[in-house]
Amino acid sequence: MTNKKPAGGPPNDRSERYWRKDAEGDLLLNEGRGRFLRALCRHAPQVYEDLEKSVFPLYSQLFDIECKRAHEKATSDSRYGVASTYELTDLGHLRYASEVDAPERYKVMQSLEVWASRWNLRQDWILEHAVACLSRTKERLIRDPRFRGMIVPGWQGWSSGEGYIPSLKFVFSLTPDPTPDRPGRWQPEIQSWSAFETQVRADFENYLTEYKQQVEKWAIEKGYEKAPGPKRNRRHTDGDGADEHFRWLVLHLAEGLSYERIVERVDPLGDLNPQAVGFGVRDAAMRAGLSELVNARKNKPPDR
Repeated sequence: MTNKKPAGGPPNDRSERYWRKDAEGDLLLNEGRGRFLRALCRHAPQVYEDLEKSVFPLYSQLFDIECKRAHEKATSDSRYGVASTYELTDLGHLRYASEVDAPERYKVMQSLEVWASRWNLRQDWILEHAVACLSRTKERLIRDPRFRGMIVPGWQGWSSGEGYIPSLKFVFSLTPDPTPDRPGRWQPEIQSWSAFETQVRADFENYLTEYKQQVEKWAIEKGYEKAPGPKRNRRHTDGDGADEHFRWLVLHLAEGLSYERIVERVDPLGDLNPQAVGFGVRDAAMRAGLSELVNARKNKPPDR
């Protein structure tokens, strides 16, 4: 385990998002969930550390088993390998796994639910986020065996029933390869590092621009349009105050702190009071769709 904090969450800028006019509530809900996950990464990294310690070993083992099975069946159906490992990124395939027919998947799902319960985070979308973290971490470990010791968090962002959003795939490998003229490889015998770095950065910028254009085209074809920018005058919608509310929500849920203990933690000598913290927690919970979890806390002891 490293001491490095998980990487940051989703960007907060709405200036280049696409939505349907009748889906403002969904957009704001996704935005609230994204803010909560950023606050979770920043203020409760122990949640991700626990995910790595208690769930990732089982998930990694499951991934290896599924890949082996896929390889064994590849001769009869070349698509099996892709389908099999894809299922490991989907909460539904894990949730409905049978202890008898799919014991490895069942164990992973059970450990996920225990993890979520331990941190008062039992919501389907948070479990989906956790599965995404596990799969990204495993894929990164496969790509670079030198990678060790940190769950890769992130927010999946915008989902749609309109079909698959184009994926960003930029080839760059850390594995030495003698194959000449292969993209993403530095050939030190014929090219300086500075020349290679300049070329790769330029290629990536071009690829990123092309990818953005592809997704925008996809969104427009599906009936989406550019979302309006944030309304700066809307109370508690933007700014540091709102992010602070999500910090309080994380402390209340993940660390189990009462409103009074949150005041002691974040502002022991200031003018913050438990009533204000309670308002902020409920405000953030409403915008992230976590009001049910906050209400459930009322029936528990004030602190763990």
